[in-house]
Amino acid sequence: MLKGRVAVDRASQPKRTCGSCGLSDQAPDPSEILMCNSCGGAQPVPANRDYFALLGVPPRLILESCALERRFYELSRALHPDRFSNAPVSVRRSSLEWMSLVNQAYKTLRDPMTRREYLLSLHGIDLEGRGGVPLQLAESWFDLQDTLNENASEQSREKVLGFRAQLSQIQSELSSRLSDLDRKIDEAAAHSEEGNALLLELAQALRKRTYLDSLFRDVQRFATRIEAA
Repeated sequence: MLKGRVAVDRASQPKRTCGSCGLSDQAPDPSEILMCNSCGGAQPVPANRDYFALLGVPPRLILESCALERRFYELSRALHPDRFSNAPVSVRRSSLEWMSLVNQAYKTLRDPMTRREYLLSLHGIDLEGRGGVPLQLAESWFDLQDTLNENASEQSREKVLGFRAQLSQIQSELSSRLSDLDRKIDEAAAHSEEGNALLLELAQALRKRTYLDSLFRDVQRFATRIEAA
C-alpha cells in the first residue's frame, strides 16, 4: 500500500481527518499526502499541485523516462478507483480527481516540449506573444506566395520546395538549440541570474518553434498542392 509522506516533526503539524476511516492524521502538507496513513484512502486534491513533486522527479528539463514512467504506474495502481469502490462518495471522488491529476502530470512531463512549457509556467514565464517570430523568414514566405499566385511556373514550384527544405533545416537547428538550453538550465541554479536569463532564452526559442511549426504546416500544404498539380 502506498503511504503518504511523513514529516520529521509531525507533532507540530495540523491534523486532518480522513474522509474514509474518520481518523485524524498529522500531515506535513496536504499537497504532500496522496493517501491516508491509516487506511490508505485517497485524500482531497490540493490546488496548484506541482507535477514534478507529484511524480517524484526533480524539476528538471532532462528527466529519466524510466523513473517517470515507474512512478506514474505506481501512483496509478495505488489510486485506481476500483480500490475505493466501497469507500464513501467523497473518497471515490478524490480518487478520480487524483487519477486525473496524475494522468495530466505524466502527459505533461513525458513530452519534452510540454515539459519545457510547464517548467517555464512554474517560473511565471508566459509564452504568449510573437517575440520569437523570424520576420525575415515570414516575409520571404509571403513574397513567395504572392509570386505563386501570379505565376505558378516550374521555377516557382522549385522555390517552394527549396523554401520547405530551408525551413526544415532551421527547425533542426532550433531543436539542437533547445536541447542545449535544457542542459544549461539544468546545470544552472534555477533562481540565479544565469538561470533566469536561460529561462527567458528558452521561452523565446519556444515561441519561435511554435511559429516555425505552424509555418511548416502551411508550406507543406502548399507544396503538396503544387506537387499534385
